[in-house]
Amino acid sequence: MKRILSVLAIFSLASTSVSAQDGSLDLNFFNNGHGAHDPVYKILVAPDNKIYLSGSFLNISNNTPPVSRVARLNEDGTIDNTFNVGVATNTGSGVSNISLQHDGKLLITADFTPFSSIESMRRFNADGSLDPTFNMGDIINSGPTSVIPLPNSKIIIGGSFTQVGGSGKNRLARLLPDGNIDNTFNIGSGANGTVSLVKVQSDGKIIVGGQFSSFNGVDKKRLVRLNPDGSIDNTFVTGDGPNATGGMRSSFIQPDGKIVICGTFTTFSGLNRNGVVRLNTDGSVDSTFSIGTGPKKNSGTAPEINSVTVQSDGKIVLVGYFDTFNNIARRTIVRLNPNGSVDTSFISPGATYDVATGGSDNGRLHTVAMHKNRILLGGYFVSYGGVQRGYFARLNNTSLTLSTHEQLASSVSTTVSPNPARESVKIKSNAEIAKIQIFSPEGRLVLEKDTQSKETEINIKSLTAGSYMIKLMKKNGSVESKKLIKE
Repeated sequence: MKRILSVLAIFSLASTSVSAQDGSLDLNFFNNGHGAHDPVYKILVAPDNKIYLSGSFLNISNNTPPVSRVARLNEDGTIDNTFNVGVATNTGSGVSNISLQHDGKLLITADFTPFSSIESMRRFNADGSLDPTFNMGDIINSGPTSVIPLPNSKIIIGGSFTQVGGSGKNRLARLLPDGNIDNTFNIGSGANGTVSLVKVQSDGKIIVGGQFSSFNGVDKKRLVRLNPDGSIDNTFVTGDGPNATGGMRSSFIQPDGKIVICGTFTTFSGLNRNGVVRLNTDGSVDSTFSIGTGPKKNSGTAPEINSVTVQSDGKIVLVGYFDTFNNIARRTIVRLNPNGSVDTSFISPGATYDVATGGSDNGRLHTVAMHKNRILLGGYFVSYGGVQRGYFARLNNTSLTLSTHEQLASSVSTTVSPNPARESVKIKSNAEIAKIQIFSPEGRLVLEKDTQSKETEINIKSLTAGSYMIKLMKKNGSVESKKLIKE
């Protein structure tokens, strides 16, 4: 009997260390169909691990009823038929911009033929039905290209517009929860060019990027940080910013406050930064982050970095349109170490599209997101590593799974109560805890607390409803994980 138990124990330990190569295709995710019928432009992961896709597709794997332009998937990649926006969007264009509010409602920017003759933004309930309580009014020039829902239910929008709901607003505005203009957000004359990038820091300050040279009459070359009231934050100085011919397409604010920005620029504040730069909290270029020569296309055409996400371990995942990164073969996706060097443990075959069918967007990736510690991709591709995958896929990512030591420590030695919880949880352990970290379903660090005791309490009011992972680092060197449900 003891021999059997020993063999089982050895097998169990071995099984925790044998896993798929980082960057390989996850064959267990959406393996029952051809995928989307046309490109996917944006992926969002909800707190409950369901996945939102938007793009130009008219259906996914011939689903009945059809899911057009916007779809919601279950955790395993199958279609969630409890959500359907119908054919609300104009069949002549796709949906590139979707944003998820903290209450689970979805903001969509598109040509809404049944509702409006111009590009605008509408809000949908959790089942996909139109939310009639939201009315942004007419928007002049074009709809918003950046939409950021705030924890207080207000919404920041950026784009090329000059007027929203009858009010003059140059390329940036803040909306009240019902869609009306929030006049307490005063940006003065705003941006003198298109706003393409908006991010909100944990302190409420707002990063704004785009093709502008001034903001509210102040010289600000393509990047500015605003205070929560809309005034310019003069403590954030980026010099000349990205070169004028390059664009910024995506950004990520790290837990330490540093900002990763990617796009098609080649310099930043006069320094060579090909497609990727990391800024310190004051806007200066982070000299500890070096990408070398960055992305390059073998054909000589201009490379692109279209989307970025940062893992909970600080590694940075970039996707776009390139064949090498710092002279290392990396097609359409690369993972960097926190210092900017290429992570050689992450090898992915990359996306492909048969140019014989007439596509000029060969293998281009548009979006990346973390899902249950794996990597979701969307873009213009029909196969990944030789396996058919219609415009979206999920990759294995074993570096974020718990180590054998961590898995063995996940036992009854620590309790979390109440669980589920709404406001706070008490954590009790049989060993002194040094640090507590809470990670979102996307693998992002959302809360952190240093402690030197066996028992502590942590406030979780700021978290949205959903499932989270608590990671406890103990003074004896052990690491333990617990699942937390936030109501």
